[in-house]
Amino acid sequence: MATATIQTISLALAQEKKEQKKSPHDVIVREAAASLERCVKSPLQNRWALWFYKNDKSKTWQANLQLITKFDTVEDFWAVLLSAVLLGASFLAIGLWAWAEKGVLSNISSITDLGGFDPVWLFMVVGAVMFILGFAGCIGALRENTHLLKFLLGASFLAIGLWAWAEKGVLSNISSITDLGGFDPVWLFMVVGAVMFILGFAGCIGALRENTHLLKFFSVFLGLIFFLELTAGILAFVFKDWIKDQLNFFINNNVKAYRDDIDLQNLIDFAQEYWSCCGAHGPNDWNLNIYFNCTDMNPSRERCGVPFSCCVKDPARRSFGICDLTPPGNSEALFQVLEQADIALIGLAVMGQNLILNMNDHGFVVCAYNRTVSKVQDFLNNEAKGTNVVGAQSLEDMVSKLKKPRRVVLLVKAGQAVDDFICKLVPLLEAGDIIIDGGNSEYRDTVRRCKELKSAQLLFVGSGVSGGEEGARYGPSLMPGGHKEAWPHIKDIFQSIAAKVGTGEPCCDWVGDEGAGHFVKMVHNGIEYGDMQLICEAYHLMKDVLSMDHDEMAKVFEEWNKTELDSFLIEITANILKFRDSDNKHLLPKIRDAAGQKGTGKWTAISALEYGTPVTLIGEAVFARCLSSLKEERVEASKNLKGPKGAEFNGDKKVFLEDIRQALYASKIISYAQGFMLLRQAAKEFGWSLNYGGIALMWRGGCIIRSVFLGKIKEAFDRNPELQSLLLDDFFRKAVQDCQESWRRAVSTGVQVGIPMPCFTTALSFYDGYRHDMLPANLLQAQRDYFGAHTYELLTKPGQYIHTNWTGHGGNVSSSSYNA
Repeated sequence: MATATIQTISLALAQEKKEQKKSPHDVIVREAAASLERCVKSPLQNRWALWFYKNDKSKTWQANLQLITKFDTVEDFWAVLLSAVLLGASFLAIGLWAWAEKGVLSNISSITDLGGFDPVWLFMVVGAVMFILGFAGCIGALRENTHLLKFLLGASFLAIGLWAWAEKGVLSNISSITDLGGFDPVWLFMVVGAVMFILGFAGCIGALRENTHLLKFFSVFLGLIFFLELTAGILAFVFKDWIKDQLNFFINNNVKAYRDDIDLQNLIDFAQEYWSCCGAHGPNDWNLNIYFNCTDMNPSRERCGVPFSCCVKDPARRSFGICDLTPPGNSEALFQVLEQADIALIGLAVMGQNLILNMNDHGFVVCAYNRTVSKVQDFLNNEAKGTNVVGAQSLEDMVSKLKKPRRVVLLVKAGQAVDDFICKLVPLLEAGDIIIDGGNSEYRDTVRRCKELKSAQLLFVGSGVSGGEEGARYGPSLMPGGHKEAWPHIKDIFQSIAAKVGTGEPCCDWVGDEGAGHFVKMVHNGIEYGDMQLICEAYHLMKDVLSMDHDEMAKVFEEWNKTELDSFLIEITANILKFRDSDNKHLLPKIRDAAGQKGTGKWTAISALEYGTPVTLIGEAVFARCLSSLKEERVEASKNLKGPKGAEFNGDKKVFLEDIRQALYASKIISYAQGFMLLRQAAKEFGWSLNYGGIALMWRGGCIIRSVFLGKIKEAFDRNPELQSLLLDDFFRKAVQDCQESWRRAVSTGVQVGIPMPCFTTALSFYDGYRHDMLPANLLQAQRDYFGAHTYELLTKPGQYIHTNWTGHGGNVSSSSYNA
């Protein structure tokens, strides 16, 4: 910079020589100003020389140079003044204020009592004069940095004013508020102030004087502070338990003195309201205070109580419909700076553990909690060992470790257990926090909870989670619905841990409002029932019609998994068929043929009946399980009920296997068509806006019904988002049409042999019914009108309901007499 300045001044002087006559005085001044030694010595002077020459044309070059030569004295004086006056005065002001708090200057008012004159004004006026005079020269030299001077000048005035007002009693309780177990807060002010001013002085003077020593000192000092902060952060993380103990000790000491100092009381109340906490660990900490102590000997009116700052202030949160609320509070929130989790999960069964580990793998810090607290530590010591997963010993502890807005996932048994945990969580959470139910809850419960939690100003998400234990660990299908305001806060976590398909599309997206997510999961589970029953019927035909052994059937399913039937369920069926027990015999024939169920398939069938949607295949799949559970009755009935006896198959085995495969494929199409019809009808009932192609994509990976087949469904809805039925899409219409001959042949063969095929047959019946423009329901409606006067419509007069007196006598029959 100095070299460039020298060159510029030299050029300027050369130009002056051409424009003006030389005089002895001019030559001396110019030579002095142009001296290389002088330019190197006084860089500040040279910068201002350029500024004057370029911007102040009212003066001649000679006049400018005469002014510039005086800058040395002002610059040096300013540097001395800054170090000796500004720094010293600032430190002195802080020290005076601090010592005044200790009573050293407690009598100065009486000493300087000037007949009623307030000595505060004396300090203010004297201080103002000192600083105005001291910085008069600096203000002119630092015309481009007046903000710094204003800040320093204002800080000095403020320090003196604080000291003066402290003498008048305004700040008389600050020492008690900041009593850190014997540590004198004056030293904190002194050290912080000294560090700030030393750094500011070194940086400012070093830059103005271009003093490399000061600049190096500034850089090293700043680097040292950064290193100390980094070290402190690492130590705080490593020794967080010790720090928690110290914080607890500090908080409890101040709890004891809560009523002793009004400012301390206000500080504690502010902290408890801001962090929604109560004491260090909970309300019981207030037993340490003599006024709140809950003993029979305590005469205080506040005995067994807590400060009002411990209580929930929002009446809406008291009106939550699941349970009566009592706000227990906790102060673990004060430790958030040490240990913050992105999300919490309650329920450490296998699904919960695997979902936690999945989130941990994707870089999210998860707080784990279980009603049986010992299971938390077992999980941390075993499955979660070496991870970033943190544990919680209580719900209060868990909530305190969460970032805001807090996100809590419930993976507990559907029903009352979910309501119980919500009941306990509501008083611990704040407006905008999110509760996520990841279990198989009934969608009506989710609708109810959305409404109840909205009144408590909390967000609720009911999310379907599919994929079983493996899916939860490595990528499930997630179907979230509820309060849409929660989606931006959970989207990153959900889509990160979800299964990926295609070019990396996550099998997770927002489904819809209220119970939409759990309704979609319910239909998913119903379709799962149907898929499993269809595979069982194919297996039954292979085993009892074709008399195939397990290894043969396993190879067939492995081959089918390379076709359009490629799916998770086909894959695992092949594995099950060839699996051998410890005695080297196939395990499958040893398993009792009585299927269990958790109810989600039943919910689908019930919903289909409620909304008048013919989801026949899922209904038959549910009833097939019910029939299988009658094991003892079936054994007895097999001895008494006659039917076709299995005869040896005389046809082409390879052809019939293809018939079974095509029957399975066609029936599968019917099952999904019915499922999406139910979704469409529910969307109309609840006003949901469902993305059917997106739902199909969610099911393509991570879930039990994942298959390549679902990609075709997405393409169908991409072609026509308003598609009424998959059977009306060109691809699926042609697929079913091509399967018809084999489908009917497989069904008729099974019927002739006496093989129960409820899903194969109902799928075919639905297809035939759906493709008929005229069904015998006209007779059914006439029967209803005959005995119940339920009326009917004519083909030529749609919308007009007519009743006929079918007998011609006896009068009309009241429709209230019958309900058919």
